Amino acid sequence: MNTVIRVSSAPTGCASTGCCPRPVLGLIETEEAVYLSLLKGRGSSVDELVREVGAAPKRTRAPVARLKGLGFVTHSPGSPARLTPVPLWDEYHALLDRLAQDRAAG
Repeated sequence: MNTVIRVSSAPTGCASTGCCPRPVLGLIETEEAVYLSLLKGRGSSVDELVREVGAAPKRTRAPVARLKGLGFVTHSPGSPARLTPVPLWDEYHALLDRLAQDRAAG
C-alpha cells in the first residue's frame, strides 16, 4: 500500500473554491483530490472521478486535463478513456530532469 503524505495545508476558506495552490506540486485543491483519488484506485474514468471527488463534471474535467498536461496522469484510448496516475516519485524525478535541462540550456 502506498502512503501519501500531504505536503501542505490549504488556508482557511479555500475548501469551497478549490483555488489554493499546493506549493510543492503546484496543484489546486480539486487537482490534488483527483490525483489522490486515482492513486487510491478510486475511479479511472472522468465520470467515475466526478462521483468520487464530488465536484461538478466541469470542475473535474479541467483538473484532469491539467494533470495530464503536467504529466501526473496518463490515459488509455477508448471510450471512456481510462486514467492512470503517474507515481509521484516518477513525476518528481521528471521534474528534476526538466529543471536540470533548463539550467543547462539557459
